[in-house]
Amino acid sequence: MTYHGTSLYFDQLENEPEADLWSDIIEEMISIYGQDMMYIPRILGNYDPLLTEDASSSYETAIPLALYIKSVDGFEGDGQFLSKFGLEIRDQVTLVVSKRIWLEEVGSVTGRQVPQGGDVIYFPLNNKVFQIRYVNQKPFFYQHGKLQTFEFTCELFEYSNEVFNTGIPQI
Repeated sequence: MTYHGTSLYFDQLENEPEADLWSDIIEEMISIYGQDMMYIPRILGNYDPLLTEDASSSYETAIPLALYIKSVDGFEGDGQFLSKFGLEIRDQVTLVVSKRIWLEEVGSVTGRQVPQGGDVIYFPLNNKVFQIRYVNQKPFFYQHGKLQTFEFTCELFEYSNEVFNTGIPQI
């Protein structure tokens, strides 16, 4: 039996031109199949490290960003259910953004290298705000040795005394 392994002529980890081509293809895919949304970074006012919360967060900058909706079957999560506190809606959505576009559009404004939990996404298609709960920064596979995308899971935002002052009335 003959072993036919990976090609000796293509370096899967150190090939910069192919990694850049792969990033270009991903960006084009997001521009075709993605949605225009607004990324709104959270500004911490009085962060409590013990409780890991901030009672006086504010949201002041809305940055337009094209995001791909990975959860194609609609919203995931627990959906609507009746709890002891009444009707709760726990919709989740998984979004993908190109790392290169992220750094150009959001990173240049906020100085952040990755999306942060607690930041929010305004989804104009259904006029809802989603809060980032989890950012997958280290996927299992790096295509051509580079990370081309950030993937984050968002839940429907539950307002609790945060201040929104983005200058956009819908938000």
